[in-house]
Amino acid sequence: MSKDSTTFISSGFPKHEKYKPSGVDWLGEVPEHWHLISLRNVLTEVSEKGFADLPLLSITRELGIIERDVDDQEGNHNFIPPDLSGYKRIKEGNFGMNKMKAWQGSYGVSDFTGIVSPAYFVYSLNDALVPSFFHWAVRSKVYVGEMAKSSDGVRIGQWDLSKQGLKEIRLAVPINELEQKAIVNFLDAKTKEIEETIKQKQRTIELLEEYKHSLIEQAVTKGLDPSAPMKDSGVDWLGEVPEHWNRHRLKKFLSVSKTLVGRDWEKYDLLSLTLNGVILRDMENPEGKFPSDFSTYQVVKPGQLILCLFDVEETPRTVGLSGHHGMITGAYDVFDLLNIHAQFFYYWYLSLDQHKNLRSLYRGLRNTISMPRLQAMDIFLPDFGQQKDIVNFLDAKTKEIEEAKSSIQVQIDHLKEYKDSLIESAVTGKIKVA
Repeated sequence: MSKDSTTFISSGFPKHEKYKPSGVDWLGEVPEHWHLISLRNVLTEVSEKGFADLPLLSITRELGIIERDVDDQEGNHNFIPPDLSGYKRIKEGNFGMNKMKAWQGSYGVSDFTGIVSPAYFVYSLNDALVPSFFHWAVRSKVYVGEMAKSSDGVRIGQWDLSKQGLKEIRLAVPINELEQKAIVNFLDAKTKEIEETIKQKQRTIELLEEYKHSLIEQAVTKGLDPSAPMKDSGVDWLGEVPEHWNRHRLKKFLSVSKTLVGRDWEKYDLLSLTLNGVILRDMENPEGKFPSDFSTYQVVKPGQLILCLFDVEETPRTVGLSGHHGMITGAYDVFDLLNIHAQFFYYWYLSLDQHKNLRSLYRGLRNTISMPRLQAMDIFLPDFGQQKDIVNFLDAKTKEIEEAKSSIQVQIDHLKEYKDSLIESAVTGKIKVA
């Protein structure tokens, strides 16, 4: 939590009458009547095995400890062994931690009785602690940060929190159990209000996105003139199109470009196809897996079209127009666009992709669209001038919508920061809630 956030939260709520130095830099002052104790004094390790019949639980960064859906093959990234008798039992009210991801906040007090990986830490809590207060406290940003400082390893992503490091962390806690419960009730109510507001704003973003795609679909298939005479396209999903639009095969506009970067690949920027279009990858701070040799990647020039013609169910975006000169994986197809407004074609293909109108073209184990099938597709087009008008209209409208979405997202980010600051202020005694 930033100092400005702390000041803002503190100014909106009453403070305790007296404070004392905690002796811990990251905690600062705490209420005079609060304890400051090491976690070694409130945590007792438990390791009980042989309960394979209990529900399997997961310890997550976002939600703490949750019940694991063993039938969800896609969601289960970690291997589940056939014999779970070696897994640890964690009871309702126990504290569980993934020590390798403690620096991310992958821990919490369990609402369930079940079993977790034998690699995890499991602790019972001292009777002086209200479990739900401890959960709110240790999952707040300030304590997650301290968990990170107490973890070490070769690199981020492989940091490990030792039992000794965990036990040395200091905890500020009200002596009175009723005050702990009051803080819990306060945070339960306040965070619920904030989360509801966030959900409403996220739904507004979803509606704006739906509206954007409906605008695109309407413009690239029906044009901008609602009074224009129409004709039957002969395509079920398309319906009627403007009478003066002409029918063409895609092969007239798509020219395959397949130039490999070869040994000179180090001269090229790496590109990726994402929901934000074709982007430059940051190779100084790389994320994800990359090959040691990019020689089989292909050259991409500004203005070229990139299509992902496989795994349509798993790919977040299947089309992009490049504004960069670089290289991209050979798994994608790169095209030069001929005799058509490039941005119009992008909008047209995006509309098809969004509404799943390409499903019938996918074949085989990898759900791939073959080049002959793609090139045999029909497209109805106005003249180039009208294509340009449609593009100008959609560029302006989508820009307005994206700006509105960005503004709402800023509000969501502020609400999330406010929630984090409120939690931290309450569990460290910076504000008085009871």
